[in-house]
Amino acid sequence: MALWKEWYGFPACRQAGIPGSPIRPLETAMPSIQPPLSEFSVINKQGGALLLYGYEPSGHAAAAEAIQEQFKITYSNLFPINRVNISSDLHPILGPAIAKTYLKIIQKTPALWEYLYDNRKIAEMAEELRKIYLFLGGSKLRNKIRASNPDLIICTHALPCGVIASEKQRGNVTTPLVAVLTDFAIHTYWIHTQVDLYLVPTPHFIAPLMERGVPEHKIQATGIPIHPNFQEPTDPEAIRKKLGFSSDPVLFLSGGSKGMGSIEQIIEVLLHKIPKAQILIPCATNKKLLQTLQLKYAKHPQIQSYPFLSPSQMKELLYASDLLIGKAGGMTLAEALSVGLPMVFLDPLPGQEDRNADFLVQQKTAIKVQDISHLGETISALLRQSDSLEKMRYHAKLLGCPNSTQKAQITIAQKIKIPSLLDSATKI
Repeated sequence: MALWKEWYGFPACRQAGIPGSPIRPLETAMPSIQPPLSEFSVINKQGGALLLYGYEPSGHAAAAEAIQEQFKITYSNLFPINRVNISSDLHPILGPAIAKTYLKIIQKTPALWEYLYDNRKIAEMAEELRKIYLFLGGSKLRNKIRASNPDLIICTHALPCGVIASEKQRGNVTTPLVAVLTDFAIHTYWIHTQVDLYLVPTPHFIAPLMERGVPEHKIQATGIPIHPNFQEPTDPEAIRKKLGFSSDPVLFLSGGSKGMGSIEQIIEVLLHKIPKAQILIPCATNKKLLQTLQLKYAKHPQIQSYPFLSPSQMKELLYASDLLIGKAGGMTLAEALSVGLPMVFLDPLPGQEDRNADFLVQQKTAIKVQDISHLGETISALLRQSDSLEKMRYHAKLLGCPNSTQKAQITIAQKIKIPSLLDSATKI
């Protein structure tokens, strides 16, 4: 119970209108970071933080960028953050090939990915893959660590987390390691005794980590890190007016960082069932999809397609929307929850997305539809039932954490004793 009071009482988690969840001033909500409640010791000299992620564009890359931005806001340039794409930066050929293979697997053979995901036997085999990875690029990684001489290593993806954990086990790295989970699910590939601190999406994930052998003092619920500009609440009506939207429903189609999913099929269903709906489609890096939609729906002004959105643009469109439809990627869901946006998922991808969807359905913030033939009627009925939609908004706000990066930054400062971080704090 105390954990939930800490989560919902923390000002980072906007709880407007939620009974029993008083908003406390920041200075009383969390102890001062001077001095921190250290549980680890650091022998490295000053060097800031090394922030490792898997590939981009992706949710974990966006989470890394959000953390970097929060550290800049808090410490300016006094505590530098060096963000590294462990895929392309360290393996220009192998890294992108692995990322491409991953996409092909989840698109062409989703059942295979379901088998691979959170499979303990596969996780044991992954240790051998990490050895190969270190053999091929270990010197580059060690040189990167040696050059930046970090006081802290933060990983938003399981692969670099496992690689650094292996290096720590071998005694090649002594730097504190922070693992930041970017999905509403926990899988075996994250579990390493060498991780010093786990930052998880909500308190729901503390017990599952403990069941896998992680000590409770190493786990903190801080929310999936989203860009700091989500910290400031926005008036949805003002945004809709600014963007020129009418009073008809605004539906946000989520295709993730690569514009994936049955976007065109969904649009056709929505046009048939809800002809007045205003449909927003962020195409991200999928230029082909963007061009196709702009040509195909040139005579449908209520259908708006966008290239890759900036965090501020994403925030505005989510605030202006009545419903999110489509993929269940962790980062997009965290952003949607932060603005209290209900969701409908269509046949989520196996693995993390399916588990993300299941978790949010359990938390009464979302509905999952397995067949597109049922999608139109489901959304149409939901839009007619204002009470049901309002309850979903309530639960989304309850679960959302707009200030997740601030909470992560404060928690790291509390839990890990870093001289340069303390020096930076005293100069602010």
